[in-house]
Amino acid sequence: MLLTFTFKNFGPFRDEATFDMRAIKSYKEHLIHCAELYGKQSVLKVAAMFGANASGKSSFVDAYYYFSSIVRDSFAHGSEGKSEAQGEIGLPNSRVPAIRRFYRPFRFSAPDEDRLTEFDATFAAEDGEYRYGFSYDAKHIESEWLYFYRDGGARATVILERNSSDDEEPIRFGASLRREARKYAKDIPADVLALSFFDGVALKTDAFRNASDCVLSVLPLPPIGCGTLSNTLIQDLFSQDFDEAKERALLKFLEGIDIEIKGFRVKQNGEGEDVDVFTVHTGPDGKDYEAPIEIESEGTRKLIGMYWYLNTALTRGATLILDEMDSELHPLITHYLVKLFHMGGSKGQLIFTTHDPTLLDKKYLRRDQIWFADKDGTGVSTLRSLSEYKVRNDADLRSSYLGGAYDAVPSLRQALWGAE
Repeated sequence: MLLTFTFKNFGPFRDEATFDMRAIKSYKEHLIHCAELYGKQSVLKVAAMFGANASGKSSFVDAYYYFSSIVRDSFAHGSEGKSEAQGEIGLPNSRVPAIRRFYRPFRFSAPDEDRLTEFDATFAAEDGEYRYGFSYDAKHIESEWLYFYRDGGARATVILERNSSDDEEPIRFGASLRREARKYAKDIPADVLALSFFDGVALKTDAFRNASDCVLSVLPLPPIGCGTLSNTLIQDLFSQDFDEAKERALLKFLEGIDIEIKGFRVKQNGEGEDVDVFTVHTGPDGKDYEAPIEIESEGTRKLIGMYWYLNTALTRGATLILDEMDSELHPLITHYLVKLFHMGGSKGQLIFTTHDPTLLDKKYLRRDQIWFADKDGTGVSTLRSLSEYKVRNDADLRSSYLGGAYDAVPSLRQALWGAE
């Protein structure tokens, strides 16, 4: 489970921003919204982020996507494996090193200012907590660190520390694996993460694999609508061994949100080609009729596309980060999805950005589950939790937010259309 995620010099976030899923101990409401760790720490199952358009909400989701993508692709596409062909920063060209493809610093700074982007995250695993992070620019990894805290204790066990400025020993290892790992240090290119490198090396320790799995168990998704991404997710769902058990589970999910689909039919178009998906409905005459899934509503297709990710998070303990989860969905469906993660059997986490003010109610979310993204007049975004504000027990959170009490709302001015 994700505990904290800190980043700086990314997109509109010039300064350090920290997102924290650790529950505040003094808050006693909605204890079911928390999962207990090691008998001493509670972690939130759900968090919602509000804010005006262009406030930085999507950049928060992108930040984690860039972080995990570098961990996933760093070793596979480092300097030793790339060709001479070079793409532009941010383009999905697998020949370009990951740190160059996934480098998006704050743009409104002088050239001589610090251009390093930094990511740092803490995760809860079965036997303790892993803290992992790194700083980098488009050319090299400046620093990298990996620590382990047994049973969530305060004492850190050093697994890896990297400092490119240290000419004598740029990569240092903890005492328990120094002898085994040290011999590989010289083989790690400057643009490749040590974590990604050692994840592919057969060592006695599982620390690198466990930490990498923690990073990649968090699934950040951009807005899912009726466009290309939704179509891709639907194709992925129905082309990968979509059997009767998976169909029953999907139909049960859709039934729970009042979507009347009786079944699905999948037509294979050949090896390596997209499949044709049809939904089955019962007509007024009691007979069953098929229809291409493309004629379903945008909201229905979005929910079908999200299903695999929602189910993975709920059943396997993954963390799902959804941008604009509420778009194209009725507020009651959004509330239902939140409730699924709050239920006792849920093993996962849901973090989402939203414009739905109906969720700003203490009967749905605790104060530490509510976050705001805000951008000032200089283009700098910040993150804040509602727990940072003094909020009266009887406060109407929705009215207070829309009234500007917590900022993170657009500053609207009267527009005189056609005026000179």
